[in-house]
Amino acid sequence: MPKAIESAGERNALLAVAGLVVIAGGTALACALICDFTLEAFRSSTAMVALLTADGSVVMDDKTTEANLARATASFRLVKEVAWALAIGCLGVGGATLARLGRKNALVGTPEG
Repeated sequence: MPKAIESAGERNALLAVAGLVVIAGGTALACALICDFTLEAFRSSTAMVALLTADGSVVMDDKTTEANLARATASFRLVKEVAWALAIGCLGVGGATLARLGRKNALVGTPEG
């Protein structure tokens, strides 16, 4: 039988890790769906001409493809921002977990009072 959780701190650490796993899974699913939508939008392209303008925008002869390109750009920016947020969250939880393990290992040799 597993050992009972000894303190509120260990329970909080376990909840933080479990929460991060749920958020990471949801984020991965959202990123996959956004990328799938973006790739699907370009499969049915009928554009023949694309012009790059001086301000960095793209003008195409097919307005549907032009709109899809704008959505794709926004989608990939969103995926990038979500990935950075998830990476920072993972680093925070990982650091806290390592600090908790280090503190627990440091207390192993001390007598209980």
